[in-house]
Amino acid sequence: VDCSAHMLEICARRGVADRLCRADIGRDILPFEDGAFDLAAAAGVMENVEDIGHALAEMVRTIRPGGLVAFTYMPALRDPRCE
Repeated sequence: VDCSAHMLEICARRGVADRLCRADIGRDILPFEDGAFDLAAAAGVMENVEDIGHALAEMVRTIRPGGLVAFTYMPALRDPRCE
């Protein structure tokens, strides 16, 4: 999942676009079933989401019971390309 069309284009050129989707984790409901994953990780993402609470709720929703949510948060790294 990425909010950047540019990043998804790079993935397409590398042949992995079929495993990715564009979504804004700070606003959207992610297109995954509840408990679909063992791990949800976000590095360099939370600085750029509109609603961190929503993003965390979506990460928690999509992991199985006992799964792991991991993220970084460094406000100084906010990327204007995600606005």
